[in-house]
Amino acid sequence: MKLYFITIVFTLISIVLGSCSKKQDQAYVPVLEAPVDKNWSFETAPSWFDEFNYTGTPDTSKWTYDLGGSGWGNNELEYYTNSLNNASAGNGVLTITAR
Repeated sequence: MKLYFITIVFTLISIVLGSCSKKQDQAYVPVLEAPVDKNWSFETAPSWFDEFNYTGTPDTSKWTYDLGGSGWGNNELEYYTNSLNNASAGNGVLTITAR
């Protein structure tokens, strides 16, 4: 009786999986459209920028840190720092490293 039941269960599973696999053969192919030129223009002077043409910590007049830990209200396990090991500027690049 147990063998008969197991055979029926495996047969039903193979039927279900077989019917699912037929649906996977028909892959969805999205229709891609070329971008449209909307004649947008940019301002000649940006309202905010940082060229990172200095070495060391990010410019504190432009950048701030969210320092803290202890979950920040959503039980995060992360802790935020202002260490050079995590954020530093140099060679025209801001480098942010998660540790």
